[in-house]
Amino acid sequence: MNRKVFLVGSALAATVAGLAATVRASIVDGPAIPRGSQVVELDSFNAARLASAVFAESNRVRAAHHRRRLASDPRLETAANDQAAFMAMVLRSTHENFLAKSRTPLDRVLRAGLRPQRVAENVAMMSTHRRSYAELAVVLVQAWMDSPGHRANLLSREVTHFACAARVARMVNGDEVVFATQVFVRADTSFAASGLN
Repeated sequence: MNRKVFLVGSALAATVAGLAATVRASIVDGPAIPRGSQVVELDSFNAARLASAVFAESNRVRAAHHRRRLASDPRLETAANDQAAFMAMVLRSTHENFLAKSRTPLDRVLRAGLRPQRVAENVAMMSTHRRSYAELAVVLVQAWMDSPGHRANLLSREVTHFACAARVARMVNGDEVVFATQVFVRADTSFAASGLN
């Protein structure tokens, strides 16, 4: 059976939205790819575990391409979580969101309390295909690296912080699909005030 990867992404110089009641992922910088071979499944899905794996894999790829590792911020995690949850709800990969104050990537970042100089977002939708959390993180990041716009966001030297989020949903045909979001920003003084620059 042919599994297609649906990707939507663009470097949005001034764009990123919010959905209430989302799971907050606690993500740390560093090699946090989970050990073990637990398969990603809807009934036992751990959003924080997959977000952490995608975060670590993204920074690993950045380092391999001679880019500095990026830091995270809980407010960015909120923006990423909101869009991942929204995509799982509507069962499609999109940068848009019909919820108030969440329509664009910039709206979502502003709603989370940030005032960045630059915003970019990568989103993806792909089959979990009985992969482990670590395997799925590698496949997601590689799919973004294989797409010029997503690659530009992921390897940008113009961003200082990012966050990842993911949700799993069951499609009408029964396939379990992951909806993933990365939000990248260039920090401004609000980050410096929080001690994260």
